Amino acid sequence: MNAKQRLSSYLSRWVLLALGVVGLLGFGTFWCVVHLTGSDGVTAVDAADIASGCWSTSTGASLASPEVTLNGIAAHSPTDVWAVGTNTPPNSRSLTIIEHWDGHSWSQVASPSPGAFMNTLSAVAVVSANEAWAVGFYGQAGTDSKILILRWDGRSWIQVTSSSVDRTGQLAAVTAISANDVWAVGLHSSGQGEQTLALHWGGTSWTQVATPDAPAPGPNGVIDNSLQAVTGSAPDNVWAVGRAASGGMTAPLVIRWDGHIWTQVQLPNLGLSLDLRAVAVLGPDDVWATGGSFEHGTFAMHWDGRTWDTPPTPYPGDYPSSLNSLAPISPNDIWAVGTVGSSRLLVEHWDGRSWSIVPGTPNPRGALTGSVAAIPGSSSAPGGELWIAGSAIDQRTELRQALLVHRTAGPCGSPPPLPALAVSDACYSRGRDPPLG
Repeated sequence: MNAKQRLSSYLSRWVLLALGVVGLLGFGTFWCVVHLTGSDGVTAVDAADIASGCWSTSTGASLASPEVTLNGIAAHSPTDVWAVGTNTPPNSRSLTIIEHWDGHSWSQVASPSPGAFMNTLSAVAVVSANEAWAVGFYGQAGTDSKILILRWDGRSWIQVTSSSVDRTGQLAAVTAISANDVWAVGLHSSGQGEQTLALHWGGTSWTQVATPDAPAPGPNGVIDNSLQAVTGSAPDNVWAVGRAASGGMTAPLVIRWDGHIWTQVQLPNLGLSLDLRAVAVLGPDDVWATGGSFEHGTFAMHWDGRTWDTPPTPYPGDYPSSLNSLAPISPNDIWAVGTVGSSRLLVEHWDGRSWSIVPGTPNPRGALTGSVAAIPGSSSAPGGELWIAGSAIDQRTELRQALLVHRTAGPCGSPPPLPALAVSDACYSRGRDPPLG
């Protein structure tokens, strides 16, 4: 069964009752759908509960707001959520941007932007209310980019470096196992292309840890390796995923930390040019990786401790599609978000048996997704509480603006729309390279 048939089969099994737009205020929009279904077997999470969640959106603040894209989001509690990305004012260098949700409103928090030309934050991880990490890269015009690591100390974001870390490269993801066990991954450049990069925070400093690189999948022998996501369930069970690209071919790359070394995980021969962009680790025998390919569209694979399985993931139409971020709530309650083509938000859910597209999710014009985060402790309700970060097109200015989508579980009420995001010039600082630690 191909992707179109799988989608048609899925749609034929469900009856949707869209209640439409309930409220509209400023840039915030409230969405609600009810999913009516017959019984075709027992599932761990009822599809009706998943589809009946309530969604609201928040976007950029004003006509004068510059182009903003949010790439990463992480939640510590319902009143402590961080989102990070990049802001590109007209005729200016790009700047880091960090937004914080306190349970009532989003506000911009000042963040260093040390690069004279570009500054980007790719991901964020939260340890506690007084500690969080954000990673990305910065650079000058015409030079290689440098890794960027920021730390929240409960009062402000500061840049952190270490003398044992190669500064040249880019960081794409970060995860916090504990306050003294944080991993950041990405890539760094060499004369033989790009190589995987993993950095570890042990409580006092960042150190670079050796990682394997895949052999070239193409004939020219030059390969670009990169890691795009990392997470773990324990200090000796951390996984990172990415890709190895060469000569127009892309192969998936998975590596695992066992508490001592990183090793490459053998994958089945998938016969696809595939890019893995997200990973979720629920235990040593329960690991998900997702991504996409031009030939296949969205893609998911699961490790059960012995073998890999590749359950089908539906996607709408013959468009390049990818699942870019995962938010596991339980083994039978997992969210994946991505993009269809270059302009449509895609939300899928795993119920313990199959992946399905979640209907009724907001779709602002030109929506692109960067990351999804589940609120800790929200697993008591099916589907839990979620935040999705990305960007969309402002129809008045045609500029790309920050996009935040919020899902609450349970019956639809009448929650107020999310407030518009704040973007303030006072929150940017040029900064310089801090002294090496």
